[in-house]
Amino acid sequence: MSSALFTECASPTPTDDGIEEISVYLANNIDTNSLDLLRDFSYGANGDDNFWLRVSGDTNLYVCNFRFKGDTAKLSIWRPDKFTRDFSTAFNFDTAIYSQFTFSKLRGKIVKIEQDSSNGNSLIKDISATTEQFFPDKNPFTTFSELTSIPNRYSFVGSSYSSGMGDFFIFWLSPKFKLLYIPDTLKIDLKFKKYWLDEFNKGKKIKQHWSLINVSAK
Repeated sequence: MSSALFTECASPTPTDDGIEEISVYLANNIDTNSLDLLRDFSYGANGDDNFWLRVSGDTNLYVCNFRFKGDTAKLSIWRPDKFTRDFSTAFNFDTAIYSQFTFSKLRGKIVKIEQDSSNGNSLIKDISATTEQFFPDKNPFTTFSELTSIPNRYSFVGSSYSSGMGDFFIFWLSPKFKLLYIPDTLKIDLKFKKYWLDEFNKGKKIKQHWSLINVSAK
């Protein structure tokens, strides 16, 4: 999976005035629980696809794509060995053959499993099993549905957080605009502090700790 997915999008782009309205709404309304969830996952939208990159410090652990096709929720997983640390399962992820695994859920039941290899080979199984039978401890469909509701609610197309650099967030509102949130400048690593404060100061202050930056401006 390319990291470009988390800085670029194929979604419709709002006008510049619309971007500022979105930034004000996000800065005034995003809640602590949403921010806590976004500390663990970077996000990138591409049409109907919602890519979530699980991060720990500066380490990328695994990638998931969560999307709806009609009434069916589809969850695709890459690097499942790290995924199962968060979502234990008895399902055998055969990573010797396959690299992408997709579970399809309809009305509370997993109805299909697709396994795809990097050379184009696929294995598709139609089944009927409750989500709890596959994921008895923690339901990933619930987690990624909750995560995906956050950008839907606040209209951003990408986000990132890196605890290795400091306690701050970047929200991409379009390929042209990002909203930088630095709640506490004392928590920025000294090696990166000047860069991020300079970045913050070149944007338009939306409210305290929030700056809207036009990345295409010279």
